[in-house]
Amino acid sequence: MDYEKESAQIMEVIKGEYRSYFEKNYEAWSGSMVQEDYYRQFGYWEGYPEKIRHYDSWEDLRKVKLERFAVDSAGYWNENEPVMEINDLNIQVRNNVAWVTFRQRTTDQETGEFLGEAWETRILEKINGQWKIAYHSWLYNPLGAIDGEE
Repeated sequence: MDYEKESAQIMEVIKGEYRSYFEKNYEAWSGSMVQEDYYRQFGYWEGYPEKIRHYDSWEDLRKVKLERFAVDSAGYWNENEPVMEINDLNIQVRNNVAWVTFRQRTTDQETGEFLGEAWETRILEKINGQWKIAYHSWLYNPLGAIDGEE
């Protein structure tokens, strides 16, 4: 296995999922996911009314996102290429499964102001030669630093 090649392909899937989500491109976004009952997504953000959102299958997520993408066809970002600043990247590849952990910093695209940081985990599966996201979790902290880290 060519670790560098596989890692680059995995990061293209992750960045493509991120970009297509904020551009509200449902076809590209959903194409990066494992569309099976075992798909899972869990996220924490203080701004959610329920604090934690979870989807226990692809169908659960698909229904919600189709509605959300349909509300307004305009993307969430002012530019076509949202910035994904990744720190502490760790990619592990084992045959047709990979897991990725990283910290993602968010900044206001117009002002550059720091908005927060998310600690993310993705598990991907290689299906028919293509990496797909099977699990996605995040803990979003709008303050960014934990235990004095910057």
